[in-house]
Amino acid sequence: MQPSPTATPQLVYLAFGASTYHQEACFSIVSAPSHPRPSETMGNLVYTDDPAPYGKLPVTLRLLQQQKA
Repeated sequence: MQPSPTATPQLVYLAFGASTYHQEACFSIVSAPSHPRPSETMGNLVYTDDPAPYGKLPVTLRLLQQQKA
């Protein structure tokens, strides 16, 4: 499968549970290069159970919900 020529590359994060996992994800997001090449932008997609730590970061959030057994 070839990537779409119009697709924006993204870093995808899965961060849930203890606050240390969210801290690690936030650190990675702010330290990742935002423009790997001058003509290319990079997006950040975070799947998380706690959106609060990412409020001021340039990310797209997807909320995880715990299912009851």
